[in-house]
Amino acid sequence: SRQERRMGRYGGGALNHSAPQENINTTTAASVDGSYGITRMMRSSAASLKSAFGRLSSRSTSSQNNSKSRFVMIRARAYSTTFLLTYSWYMVIIVLGIAGVSPPPLALIYLGVIFAPLQGFWNLMIFMY
Repeated sequence: SRQERRMGRYGGGALNHSAPQENINTTTAASVDGSYGITRMMRSSAASLKSAFGRLSSRSTSSQNNSKSRFVMIRARAYSTTFLLTYSWYMVIIVLGIAGVSPPPLALIYLGVIFAPLQGFWNLMIFMY
């Protein structure tokens, strides 16, 4: 509803119109001398509104950026894990070949043959999540 959107965007004070406002200038019209006082009052009110709205927008933007960064980090870890799970068997076979073990163990070859086609499946699962 409209009230829920206002609460989410502006916080709890957005619905309570009788709540005290932050940074309200208490200068009365009787104490203002001429146009200089009015200009000063308007500038201070504008500055307080600008700072209040600046704080609201920066809070929501930073939380959105944190959420997006966390999502990207989790997805990057998932892709990296599937890459290592798929190609670690072949890496071990290559290291064993360099070390002089010939032929490589049959179990490693089977694991490599099984996991290589599954990389597409894991990538699809990560993408769909």
